[in-house]
Amino acid sequence: MKTIMKARVCIRKEYSILFLSLAVAVLILVLRNMEVLKTPSQFQHEVNSTIMAPRVSTDPDVHWGFCTFQPLSPEDALEERLLLDSIAWPETPLLPANLSLEQTSDPAHSTFTILPGRGGGQWHVGDQLEVRINMSDFQGRPKKSGGDLLLARLHNQKLGAGVAGQVVDHLNGSYSAVFSLFWEGDAQVEVMLKTNMLNMVVL
Repeated sequence: MKTIMKARVCIRKEYSILFLSLAVAVLILVLRNMEVLKTPSQFQHEVNSTIMAPRVSTDPDVHWGFCTFQPLSPEDALEERLLLDSIAWPETPLLPANLSLEQTSDPAHSTFTILPGRGGGQWHVGDQLEVRINMSDFQGRPKKSGGDLLLARLHNQKLGAGVAGQVVDHLNGSYSAVFSLFWEGDAQVEVMLKTNMLNMVVL
């Protein structure tokens, strides 16, 4: 038991000596480099004395900076014009003075037709089903312009399946709706005309 106690005391003495010598070495290092550790005011004074203001040239040919305006080259000006033209909103045509609600789209007079599939009348899962929509006004006359907001869907109530159709406006009163076929069995096509913010009418 005494030998174990002596061994522990020796180990503690060795660690104490090691720690003490390490502390002395750090203290000597700090004292030797004391001139590096200056007060903040001295350090600030030295930093301020070394800051130089950048010189800006007034000569336009010397240097173009990041924030200065350069006139566009003819090629860049043309590209800019083409980009702006491609995203420009088309002008809204003026409404004729004699426009009446009777000339607007009427769901009761409008129709849609399911176009035949590629191989005849049969469709398979993965095929595209296309529907042709023809809009007419309240007097039964075919529309000659587009712009109606149509929503189309294909669904099967039993299966609880449905898919939205992609509607294409042909700008002549006719539209196409294309559906992807994702299930086997019956499917019902439904086309709705959105007449205002709160009202939708099924064709």
